[in-house]
Amino acid sequence: GQVSAPAWIRDPLPARQARATALLREAAGASGRLKVRVALPAGPGMGLLFARLRRDWAAVGVEAVRVPAGAAAELRLIDEVAPAGLASWYLRHFSCEAGPVCDPAADEMMAAARIAPDAASRRGLLANADRILAGLGPFIPLTAPVRWSLVAPRLTGFRPNAFGRHPIGELIEPQP
Repeated sequence: GQVSAPAWIRDPLPARQARATALLREAAGASGRLKVRVALPAGPGMGLLFARLRRDWAAVGVEAVRVPAGAAAELRLIDEVAPAGLASWYLRHFSCEAGPVCDPAADEMMAAARIAPDAASRRGLLANADRILAGLGPFIPLTAPVRWSLVAPRLTGFRPNAFGRHPIGELIEPQP
């Protein structure tokens, strides 16, 4: 299924920016300016991404500062391929055990899903956890996922798949 989205996502961009500016101005208090550390790996593509993020954060009164991938940061790029098409894999990234942006009620839903008596109950519990977490906004999708493959013509058995797994024994189709 689809990941839940916060209600404000339907608002026009200028309205979202105005609301964010007001909330952030209140959070800044007397200091007047906020900074956000953005952890990104090295590379020219990351430089382009950070330039866009810096511009977008500046539009709401926040100074973005790039830090190395492993450094302390308020925002961190997560570039992972899910090992399976499971909602629980995504949701576990936002458990209270995994990090500070979490909700104990969502953790309870995920725990209940692990011992659910059937698939329908499990899906329902995970969907509830997702709705709870959507209100926190722990995940900010920056781009659509991109998957590409460079394959030699002799690998006739290659088939694209969502997980990027290509067992070597299946790459060359047997000849009749």
